[in-house]
Amino acid sequence: ADGYEFAEAEEDGLWKIVKSPVAEIVGGDKYATLGEAIAALTGGETIKLLANYTAAKDADVSLAIAKDCTIDLGSYTLTIGNDLLGKYTDKDYVFAVLEGVEVTFTNGTIAQSDGGNYGLQVYGTVNVECAMSKVGAAAPVFDIYGGCDATVNVLDGADITSEADVFRHKKPASKASVYVSGGTIETTGTGNYGIFNASSYPGTDDVAVITGGTFLGRFEQTEKWGGMTLLGADAA
Repeated sequence: ADGYEFAEAEEDGLWKIVKSPVAEIVGGDKYATLGEAIAALTGGETIKLLANYTAAKDADVSLAIAKDCTIDLGSYTLTIGNDLLGKYTDKDYVFAVLEGVEVTFTNGTIAQSDGGNYGLQVYGTVNVECAMSKVGAAAPVFDIYGGCDATVNVLDGADITSEADVFRHKKPASKASVYVSGGTIETTGTGNYGIFNASSYPGTDDVAVITGGTFLGRFEQTEKWGGMTLLGADAA
C-alpha cells in the first residue's frame, strides 16, 4: 500500500510492514516525519523529501528550523497544516526559520493551508528556489519578524502565489529585508492585500531590493515598507 514498505526487524530478523520514510538527511538516516529529520540536523546538511507529505503537529511537533540546511523537496509537495501556522512562542507547533539560521528551500512545492494565522515565520535567512502557495486571506506566505536581520531571498526557480499578502512585516521597531533576483511572485488578493505589507508595523529601515523576477498583482503598502529599490523587474 502507498506509504508503507517491508523492512527487516533488527531484533528477530523477521520482515514487517512499516510506514515508509518521508524524509532523509542526505548521506545519513531516513525519518518517518519531516519534524524528526529537522530535529536531527547538526548544521549544513540537506534534507530530501521522499514523498508528498502533510506536516501536522501531532506527527511533527515542530517545524522550527534551528540549524543551517537545504530542504530539497524534489518533485513532491510539502503541505503545512493549519496547526503549524500559529505564532512562534516556545518552538512548538510552528513553521519557522529561527534567528541566525539560513535555510534554502529548493525544487517541489510548499503549500500552506487555509485558516492558519501566520505564514512561514522568518527570524533568520530564507532562500527560495521552489514553488510556494498560500490559500485563504488569513495570513501571508512569509511573516518577517525582523529585529535580527531577518531576510528573504527570492531566487531563480521560485514561483510564489498568495491569496493574501506575500511578504508581511509583523514586529515593531525592527528591520525586515527582501531581495528578489528571479522567479515569479503573484498575489490574487483584494482589499488591502498586496505583495508587500508593513501596515501593522511600518519600518523605515526595511529593505526591498528587486533586481529581477516577474511580479503579478498589487504592490499595496509598499510606501510603509521603508527603502525599496526596483531595478529590472517586470511588474504587471
